[in-house]
Amino acid sequence: MACYKESVKILDKKMGVVFDALKNSDLSESTLVICTTDHGIAFPRMKCNLYDGGIATFLNIN
Repeated sequence: MACYKESVKILDKKMGVVFDALKNSDLSESTLVICTTDHGIAFPRMKCNLYDGGIATFLNIN
């Protein structure tokens, strides 16, 4: 779980770099950024199961 949480922090930091670059290039108002994942995370009772953790997806549109 610690590695999973660390990967989320890394993604957040790198997405910040992308958003900052778009803002600094005056492209943020005309650019659609979509970030998504497949279903569920690879933990017990998650991926490939019909529990909330197994059917959830990360989807962020900015």
